[in-house]
Amino acid sequence: MQLSAFWKMGPRWGSMLAALAVLSLMLPVGEAAPRRGGAGRSGTADREMRNRRTECEKSTCSGMQDIERTECSYKCISNDCWSEVYSKDQIEEGEVDTERSRLFASCFRKEFKRETDAKREAERLAKAEARKNKAQSL
Repeated sequence: MQLSAFWKMGPRWGSMLAALAVLSLMLPVGEAAPRRGGAGRSGTADREMRNRRTECEKSTCSGMQDIERTECSYKCISNDCWSEVYSKDQIEEGEVDTERSRLFASCFRKEFKRETDAKREAERLAKAEARKNKAQSL
């Protein structure tokens, strides 16, 4: 139906069409929430923590059950973070402690960042040394 056909139906229909057009212009089109910065690095650390947990549960902690297995997994993933978060007050049977679990994850992310930063720095220094040696040999 053409736009002019609505005007021919009477002023009421034309007014309703005009109001509908104005309302449709006021709706947001394709608007999305802004992206959160830094999700990539923590995502990598979280993935690494999951990989380490899986590996620990398959190898080091394979014969254990329940709390022993959970505690073993945390120690295997990061003994330093386990000591910082759980050593003073260990996990009890049936306990669900999301606060300490978050603290452990946060500690692991910081530790993982330090490890990756140190690795990148060592690679950078090695490349600089290789360039220096190459320049001296020319």
